[in-house]
Amino acid sequence: MQVHEKPFIHLYRSAREYYFYDVNKDSIVTINQNIYNYLDEKINFDELSIDDKQYIEKLLEDGYLSNKHFTEIRHPMTDKIRNILDGHCKQLILQVTQSCNLICSYCPYAAKTNNVLQRDHSNRSMDWEIAKKSIDFFAEHSKFNQEVNISFYGGEPLIAFELIKKCVAYCKKLFLGKHCIFNMTTNGTLFTDEIIAYLSENHFEVMFSIDGPASVHDINRKKIDHSGSFSSMFNNLKKLYSAYSEQDRQLIHANMVLSPDNDLDDVYSLFDDPFIKETGLHFDVVVADDQFLTERLEFPDEFRSKFKYYDFLSLISELKLIDGLQLPPFYKNLMLRLKHNYIQYKHGRVYMPDTGAPGGPCVPGLNRLFVTVTGDFFSCERVSEVSDCMCIGNVNDGFDYEKTGRLLNVAQDTAEKCKNCYAIHHCTLCQSYSDDQGVLSGKKRMSHCPSSYSNIDNEIMKCILLKEAKTVYSWRS
Repeated sequence: MQVHEKPFIHLYRSAREYYFYDVNKDSIVTINQNIYNYLDEKINFDELSIDDKQYIEKLLEDGYLSNKHFTEIRHPMTDKIRNILDGHCKQLILQVTQSCNLICSYCPYAAKTNNVLQRDHSNRSMDWEIAKKSIDFFAEHSKFNQEVNISFYGGEPLIAFELIKKCVAYCKKLFLGKHCIFNMTTNGTLFTDEIIAYLSENHFEVMFSIDGPASVHDINRKKIDHSGSFSSMFNNLKKLYSAYSEQDRQLIHANMVLSPDNDLDDVYSLFDDPFIKETGLHFDVVVADDQFLTERLEFPDEFRSKFKYYDFLSLISELKLIDGLQLPPFYKNLMLRLKHNYIQYKHGRVYMPDTGAPGGPCVPGLNRLFVTVTGDFFSCERVSEVSDCMCIGNVNDGFDYEKTGRLLNVAQDTAEKCKNCYAIHHCTLCQSYSDDQGVLSGKKRMSHCPSSYSNIDNEIMKCILLKEAKTVYSWRS
């Protein structure tokens, strides 16, 4: 049975095998070279063997190699957005201050963009009236949740410690009977004995920003006087860890930003520190983002090569091919995610509906309702605070449902492109990638498409590598 219409697939090959990713089934399928060449339109159907033709027929019967595309780009939550936001909001993020005592080199707030791409550091802090209105609004719009999450964000949130205490006391009364989680991300330099005791007593989840050992951390994370911040941060981390109960110590985390200015071997030497080793402190790791910087970051070939090499070493470690191989602990989480993706692509989906949207956009305000010092609402803390198109309401008027719906369906600006994109289910472009200095732009969104292609290509090729390592090369283990 010949494939009469061009199937909605994307072809991949490794050094040993041939594959296609079926968009409709969201699945990776192994094929031989002849079928690969046929699907790549390099040979005709008649040139295939009987076995190959029968295999294609079986694939077609099982729903593979379909030409079906979305007929309409429309997010499945569109009609439910008001009901969802009216009672199911999960997390409130209060920007208690825009002030910070550090001037990190990759920080968009410290980069002085003259409020064009993102706001600059300022001395503005949230007043109690705005904070109370925000909490009251969140209480009403999270009424169906038994667990609520209140986060404090800056600048450096501990600059507004007195406001934080007032907010926590109010939340404990307002959310009585619910599980209330408090958390913050901090540079860790402003801790006092009072603050440490308070965070411990209230079981705060605390995320420390740690970019590496002192030799690395102090390059990018400097104080206003340009001195390094590692020593004070690390001492405070140890004090907080000691103050927390053994059960609560799991609430202390770290976030590491990988800057292209730093050597990854030097960065990861942090994990040789006795304290980090003994505590098993959980790290999240992200690559520095230049989306809101006027000067783009340059990632040298050496940085890219080492980044990929550590990925390779994590696979070697997973397969237990080298005894005693030591890697930063967060690579275990990356491998767990890879194995999850592998299983997902192996099983796929039953069918693709007629209407859908790319995977990037979330329901604005649902998972991370961000409130600025002035009371404006944004879908999260990662979008530009100076962008009108990203603002989804305020504490006085509530949600702007027209804007939330517009942001949820931002891919409609690039509908025809998205309908034909093999990365549609795993697109990583959220609403912020359409933000062109305050105006939603399909052209701006499409300029980021190569990064989305790269993400899914890397993900699929890693799954293929894992599959082959466990099958084709299984004799080596």
